[in-house]
Amino acid sequence: MPILNFRMEARNASGDIVATPETLIEVGPSIPVVITVAEEVQQAYSDRGETPPEPVNGFALIDTGASVTCFDVDAAQKARLPQISVSKMTSATHSNQTVPTFAGTVVCPTFNINVEEGMGANLSAQGNNLVALIGRDLLQSAVLIYNGPDGHFSLSL
Repeated sequence: MPILNFRMEARNASGDIVATPETLIEVGPSIPVVITVAEEVQQAYSDRGETPPEPVNGFALIDTGASVTCFDVDAAQKARLPQISVSKMTSATHSNQTVPTFAGTVVCPTFNINVEEGMGANLSAQGNNLVALIGRDLLQSAVLIYNGPDGHFSLSL
């Protein structure tokens, strides 16, 4: 099982790299990712002699409060992820909101996560460059270690 380790860091006035736990508090456990259509969809484009859609870069927030993985609606549409259905979403701010459901792949530094049904959500509205939330549907088979004092987290999925 690959392990992804992230430590929030910055350079101090002396130029030394130091942990910045306050950054982890501010942005949460986020990892750089690319969202793209699944490999078989890319192959279908190639088989037809068409250029597959461009992937979209951004960040995925590891969200233990999200029951399912989500894609930012704008990013999903830009990456041309196929909309496979609609679902009802309940969140801290909305109840029974109808949202699109997309199929796609979240590519991060050490593994690819195929998401068969990711709900659409407005994640990047505050300019945070979030393109996905990694929800409990994927985290159920993961190990997450959150070390707040060190500004560090590890994810094995």
